[in-house]
Amino acid sequence: MPSDENDVYRKLQQHLDEMPIGYPATKSGVEIRLLKFFFTPEEAEIALLLDYQPEPLRRIYKKVKKVKDIPIEQLETMLDGMLKKGSVNGGKNPATGEKFFAAAFLAVGMFEYQVNRLTPEFVRDFEQYMDEAFIHEFKKSGVPQLRTVPIEQAVENENLIATYDDVRKIIETRSPITVAPCICRKAKKLIGEGCNHVSETCLQFGTAAYVYKENGFGREITKDEALAILKKAEDDGLVMQPGNSQKPGWICCCCGCCCGVLTAAKKLPNPGEVFSTNHMSSINMEKCIGCGTCIDRCPMGALKLNDDNKAEINLKRCIGCGVCVPACPESAVKLVKRGEEKVPPANNLDMYMRIMEGKARALQKEREKTS
Repeated sequence: MPSDENDVYRKLQQHLDEMPIGYPATKSGVEIRLLKFFFTPEEAEIALLLDYQPEPLRRIYKKVKKVKDIPIEQLETMLDGMLKKGSVNGGKNPATGEKFFAAAFLAVGMFEYQVNRLTPEFVRDFEQYMDEAFIHEFKKSGVPQLRTVPIEQAVENENLIATYDDVRKIIETRSPITVAPCICRKAKKLIGEGCNHVSETCLQFGTAAYVYKENGFGREITKDEALAILKKAEDDGLVMQPGNSQKPGWICCCCGCCCGVLTAAKKLPNPGEVFSTNHMSSINMEKCIGCGTCIDRCPMGALKLNDDNKAEINLKRCIGCGVCVPACPESAVKLVKRGEEKVPPANNLDMYMRIMEGKARALQKEREKTS
């Protein structure tokens, strides 16, 4: 095990960077400050031995005891504490009661779990790291971790939208469900940059819901309550972002003013690269009166008025969220299909495998350029 404190955090950074959603180093070293917030040096030593796929406690102990002489009870206590403060993933086998644990990605993962532990210093460090390195990690593989699906009010024809792009159908087919306050809006409010959008909008399903409920990150709700939250979020102009799989573990209802991913992506020349979407906005120029309402509503700055005082869309910036559609007083905006249908991975594991394959392809291309 590494003995030097800075050494163990650097080794942990490198370990996390080998995972599907990596954790790249920066010139500023902000990523190490974040790790020190999540882990004590002793916890970091244990985290070095965790995989992103869950493993039973006893299997983890077999790895730990080869390098650290501690009883399994002490290891269990440490892992329970790390899970409680949102530094790792974990849960229980419902049939046997055996505990399992896994490494958590920075996002979606450790950051979202800090809903009860935020500090101004942590929030500023996370924002710096998002701009400096993490947003580029999001788009490296070409397989996004998040999807953007249209809000219900933007869909005129139910045949336009597939089941995996319909947040209502996702909610109706998943259980249990929990809800938590939006970590991004809570973080922004903490540093004096908050907004007035509805707060309790982050939904989790299945294993993720278990983690949120058991560790006090969120509360369990019914499907009807989840649908009511969804309706409120849509009325508030929020972007629907489920995990990029046919059985997503979460749906984030995000605003362009606070969401870490949206605000960082907005600074990129082509934000569409960060998201997977099957839709895009289309303007009826005959109906458009140039009021600019859709421009104010768009979270990606994808709309502007042209020389004819008509709304114009930059499709490289449009993420197909549809929040501009119900805002238009003349019904001049609608959603249309964007080329070939993008069918999301079957589940989270499939998504992470595709991300790893995409990163390998990207690395090979870089090697070919420099050879």
